[in-house]
Amino acid sequence: MLVEPQPIEIYVAQRFNDKVLLLIIEDWRIESEILEKIIVAYFKEMGIFSVPPLLEKKIRQTIPFLLQNSPEIFARVRKAQAAEALRRQSRRADNGK
Repeated sequence: MLVEPQPIEIYVAQRFNDKVLLLIIEDWRIESEILEKIIVAYFKEMGIFSVPPLLEKKIRQTIPFLLQNSPEIFARVRKAQAAEALRRQSRRADNGK
């Protein structure tokens, strides 16, 4: 069992391998590294630079919440989805010629 605080960057990167998070982001057209940076920046803004064992459970529960409710992530996901839809439309138009 880990008894020393773990740097927030490492902790978040490890959590992005969890099945719960992978299910949330699987259809998003955004690299997970970008999402990790946004999450890490949020925690750092809140003054959390490392994860002590006592806070691990709470932070683990916070990450999916942030993914689903962060305005910045929501905007990026919508933008990526719109770009993907535009690419699909362009391909259909090109194939129709």
